[in-house]
Formats: sequence, C-alpha cells, structure tokens
Amino acid sequence: MPEPTDEVAFLLRGALRAHSHWRARFTMAIDGRRAAELDPLLVRRSDRCALGMLLASPEQRARLASSPELLEVEALHSEFHRCAGDVAAMMGANHFEQARRAIMPGTPYDAVSLALEKALVFWCSRLMARRCSSR
Repeated sequence: MPEPTDEVAFLLRGALRAHSHWRARFTMAIDGRRAAELDPLLVRRSDRCALGMLLASPEQRARLASSPELLEVEALHSEFHRCAGDVAAMMGANHFEQARRAIMPGTPYDAVSLALEKALVFWCSRLMARRCSSR
C-alpha cells in the first residue's frame, strides 16, 4: 500500500483548522443563544467532519495504517466530539452559561481540543518529514 501523500497532509491541516474553529463557533452560538444550530447528536458523531471521513475511509486508513499517530488521533478525535456534543447538549437545554464554562481553559473540552490540535500538527509534520526524506 502506498505511503501517505501530500494530499493526506493537506487534509490533516484542513482538519486542524476546522477543529480549531469549534471554540469560536460555540462562543458565537452561546452569545447569540442559538442552540438549534448545533445538534448534539450530530456534533457527537466523529465521522461527519473532514477528519472523521478521512479516518473512516478504507483507502485512506490503509495508507495511514503504518502511521503510529493514527490510533492516538482517532482516540482524541472521538473524545473531542464527545466533549463537543456535551457542550451542544448544554446549549440545547438552554444552559448557555454552563456551556460557556465548559469551553474555558482547563476544562475537559479544552484539554482534548488542545491535545488533538497538537497531535494533528505532530502527525502532519511527521508525514511531511517522511515525504522529504524519501526523495
């Protein structure tokens, strides 16, 4: 099976950007009291975003199987969506201030969000280093 390519690194960088925007998305929804925009059941699904689709793709999984980072990123990604779904559920129950506190620094959401971002950056840099060293 071929090694991961620049395309995978590109997709991982896109996933990193998308996941880094969740806190802002939550903050805007909380400030506007717009809970209906974020369905907790959908937010909890880790297979609906670009990273989730990448990780679920049989073709990409086969290409990524040799990456030691795969399992860590998968676990962090699933946990991120669980925590994000919890925040969306708080908003859906009109507990907007509780939701605001749940995304603050030092919370489980914050910890898993930062860990996922760090793991994605590391994985992407390793993919690019392998690509450059194989030329």
